[in-house]
Amino acid sequence: MSEHPIAAAYRAVYRRATDSSGEMWGDRAYPDRAPSGTERPYLIYFHGAGGELNARKIEDAELVLIIKGVSSSMAEAFAMAARIDALFNDQGQYDTSTPLDGGAEWSILTTKRELMVHLVEQVDGQQVYHAGAQFRVRMEVN
Repeated sequence: MSEHPIAAAYRAVYRRATDSSGEMWGDRAYPDRAPSGTERPYLIYFHGAGGELNARKIEDAELVLIIKGVSSSMAEAFAMAARIDALFNDQGQYDTSTPLDGGAEWSILTTKRELMVHLVEQVDGQQVYHAGAQFRVRMEVN
């Protein structure tokens, strides 16, 4: 049995999000949730839906991942959302010559932005802004 597809997708997102030291979030990219007290801005990614696709004889998956920036500034959150879109929309093997790396076991075939994400919350009396998108990620075992 191969590696769990969510684990492969999470690794691919983390690698792409932290490949460059010039990103607004630096190396602060976290699966599921950031540790308590993490300095903003940071990036969060998590599994929203999906699983085995059963479209082919080989193992495959179609996942929905939510990737969002979290900031104390609305303008910065929206700038992060634009950067997230550039890093993750249309970034599979069928989409670009530099696809997301699914690792030794999984190939990421396509990625597609579906819905934009924006929400505001109060944290310790301050507004915190979340902005990003939901991406559909299609994968198959190599």
